[in-house]
Amino acid sequence: MFDNICKAFTRGEAITDYPTLKEMLAIYKDGQVFEITPYEGKTKNFEYFLKQELRRPGFTEKKFQGWIKLIKTKVPKLNNAAFNGLDALNQKQLLEYAKRLIQVSSEANVYAVMIECVDPFSEKWGNYFTKKYRNRKGFTNDAFVFFSMPRQASFLTKEKTDFLKLCLGKISMDAYLKRWHWINTNYGMSKDITKKQLAQKIKNELLYKGKKFISKEIQNTASYQKRLIEQKRQMVSTLKPDKKDKIVFKLLEIFGYFIDIRKESMIRYTYGRDKLLMEIAARYKLPLQTLRNMRDKEVLGYLSGEKVGFKEIKYRHKYFAAFYTPKNETIYHKQKAKKLYQAYIKTLKAKILQGQVASAPEKILEGKVSIVLDAHKDKFKPGNILVTTMTRPEFMPLMRRAGAVITDEGGVTCHAAIISRELGIPCIIGAKHATKTLKNNQSVQMNLNTGIIKLTH
Repeated sequence: MFDNICKAFTRGEAITDYPTLKEMLAIYKDGQVFEITPYEGKTKNFEYFLKQELRRPGFTEKKFQGWIKLIKTKVPKLNNAAFNGLDALNQKQLLEYAKRLIQVSSEANVYAVMIECVDPFSEKWGNYFTKKYRNRKGFTNDAFVFFSMPRQASFLTKEKTDFLKLCLGKISMDAYLKRWHWINTNYGMSKDITKKQLAQKIKNELLYKGKKFISKEIQNTASYQKRLIEQKRQMVSTLKPDKKDKIVFKLLEIFGYFIDIRKESMIRYTYGRDKLLMEIAARYKLPLQTLRNMRDKEVLGYLSGEKVGFKEIKYRHKYFAAFYTPKNETIYHKQKAKKLYQAYIKTLKAKILQGQVASAPEKILEGKVSIVLDAHKDKFKPGNILVTTMTRPEFMPLMRRAGAVITDEGGVTCHAAIISRELGIPCIIGAKHATKTLKNNQSVQMNLNTGIIKLTH
């Protein structure tokens, strides 16, 4: 479960020296988690970093150095241990592995959730930026998003390049799998890539594109970041943002980079955790789904020989809720959790949704939506508008076939914003409740000037 991550929202005092979020509610329904956090608290977090950055340039990157070292060293090491197999570990060693995995992820997640402060701030500041610069030469509707994009290539771009090189025989299948075996994992469960599946994927890519086109695609991907940096330089020169605005954009770029490596580390952590649960399920003849419903402390308790209430845990994926403060937590089961979910859903009914424009190759787009929460299971019709909570690596094939993208979450530096721009498709991010208020095959209109999404029937 996301228990470990959700707790971290109220533990930001370790970073900012003050309680960053005073409360956080997580509601679980059919395996999906709804995070309810105060936006004003997140905005305050970003303003803290901005204030420090104005006083001491380089403060933010220095503050996050320990986190980056942690997720660049310990997380991959734990992830690789899971890839190589946990079956050779005895019970004591398995417990130690679980402890290390949970401890590392707990430390990392305090920083990881702090990065979400960019979402509400960028929404607020984007409106300010648009009003201030809209009449200046060189301004475009997606200029704010473009300014905020990180300069570093994302891990998805790196994976794409490695796969294309694999298709041309420039790297081996073993080398690719060693680096990217976790790439199809989502935030709920692990999904391995077999050599047979990878061979078929290579075959399909070669048949569809051919070696000449793939070689050109590698070159284009490599030059994309260089073109981006040059375009951003030209835009800065044309729009002439003031000193404070430049620092805001620098901070947004930094957080954009952090968001990317956060996403990678959390997927890696999910891979390691799910492999651990698979090993426990196989070793002790327990239902895997029940284990996936467990909180971290219950996993450790079970491996330590404590009694665990599996009867309650078994049905937890249906309805479960937890309310966190910096010092306490309150857990809700069954009917109490169901009532919280129903009360939450009642607040979401709306005919008009609004988010941030992340990519605007056209002004108005109309189309039918496909709600996709699980890219491996939910059906998607090519050409439809892809509607999801947030895009992840496994959504890439769908995004390439989508007419447009709408997400509940995300700021200007999120994966959906960056990839949609690269693909040249319309995208509105941070629509908050799109997956809950829209239905499959509904017709909607996306206004790429205002970020408003309307039902057209």
